[in-house]
Amino acid sequence: MQWYKNHAHLAKFNKREGNWEFPRSDGKIGFACVIRIEHIHHLLIDSRLKMIDLCDIAWKGKHLFPHYTGDNCYCCKGESDPKNKNADPSYPGIILENAPNPYDNKYRMIDGRHRIMKLLHSGVTSSQYYVLDYDEIKKFILLRTYSIREEKFVYEEFKVE
Repeated sequence: MQWYKNHAHLAKFNKREGNWEFPRSDGKIGFACVIRIEHIHHLLIDSRLKMIDLCDIAWKGKHLFPHYTGDNCYCCKGESDPKNKNADPSYPGIILENAPNPYDNKYRMIDGRHRIMKLLHSGVTSSQYYVLDYDEIKKFILLRTYSIREEKFVYEEFKVE
């Protein structure tokens, strides 16, 4: 199985990570959305690789660095095999340029949170990332809702601003 199968960026609000929602065209809030990496994988080509200053990237948990990241990762705590230990920063993460984010940074990370943690903990200040434009990927954003009848999450097209 390819690495990107079953990987997705979840865009929603929660108390610990903040508001990562994408703005809806009708202005409503409180919706969970996803970008499935397998849907955008074809866009990850060498010409999109750029060296980026890590301080310019918004990522979930950034406000917790360095205290609850790395070996003390807030999302891995208690897992027998934390993602942080297996994260390989030699694989470029995926970021969106000009996408809304709670830090008002130039870039929003959609893949690579544990890799950026490793880089930052080792003193690295820049790294290569696949850079995609927010406007280009809007069509890949899906609304995620839970169907009680089907007893699973279902996905549908999401109209973004």
